[in-house]
Amino acid sequence: MWIKPLLFSVLFTVFMSAGHTQNLELGVQGGVMYYLGDLNPNRQFLMSNPAYGILGRLNLNDRFAFRVHYLRGEIQGDDTVSGFLLSRGLSFSSKITEIATVMEFNFFDYFTGSKINYFSPYLVLGPCVYLHNPHIDAVEFMVNQPEPDYKASPVDLALILGFGFKYSLTEKLGITAEWVMRKAFSDYLDGVSKKYGNSNFTFGDPTNSHVAGMQRGNSQSNDWYSFAGITLTYRFNLTQKTTCSGFEYSQ
Repeated sequence: MWIKPLLFSVLFTVFMSAGHTQNLELGVQGGVMYYLGDLNPNRQFLMSNPAYGILGRLNLNDRFAFRVHYLRGEIQGDDTVSGFLLSRGLSFSSKITEIATVMEFNFFDYFTGSKINYFSPYLVLGPCVYLHNPHIDAVEFMVNQPEPDYKASPVDLALILGFGFKYSLTEKLGITAEWVMRKAFSDYLDGVSKKYGNSNFTFGDPTNSHVAGMQRGNSQSNDWYSFAGITLTYRFNLTQKTTCSGFEYSQ
């Protein structure tokens, strides 16, 4: 797969760039991933699943950072669990693989290892590429196309936006907690968007109570998926900070 070579290429580029700024952090992420869409319009954290990843953060200064991360998880939706549209009776699951390049904005001055600027809330914003393939049981939505004008790709784009909190644990270790949403550029994360087709597949209409042309989903609103979790980072080659009269400066 091209995903892992691309990830390592980007991380290598960030690492080489950081050789000039001497301000790089590498870390691991762990938390939960969940979905909002046609099968779950508004219940946050419903049917959450474990997610994990790695990241590289290039701190441009005490307020702005450039981040690259790789994230893996799974999303699920079920009409009977959300209680939104029981008569439809649909459910799905999909593995998500994500590569993102985002900017972080710290509300306060912050750098890992500081004894003065050692915490800050922050915002996250940027694009990502994700791989997905929604299934119900062993049936792939993309192969069987339950909707007549089904247009979906296993590779798509999303906009990342969210917030978090950073805290410097030691001179080298930093920890963050964040909740970040992804607004997909597609309405097919769950394989549901428009109208029922003429397919005889039971996954297209498990309750067998609809006919071709009836509304199956809401195509006016694209799907979302989100990650909430903890990141632990280790600082490499950070410019040494020296304290003088209560102020810190770089040497």
